Amino acid sequence: MMRVKGKTLQELVAENRSEIQKDPIKMDRIEDRLEKKWMAWQARK
Repeated sequence: MMRVKGKTLQELVAENRSEIQKDPIKMDRIEDRLEKKWMAWQARK
């Protein structure tokens, strides 16, 4: 499971960059999911 604590959205995307580059079609979906996860985490702060 991905740890979100204290990270920016950019950092999360950077961490997943290799996965994103392997499958560019999924890229937008992955980034979208990361963004949603990150926003949900921010809302809980």
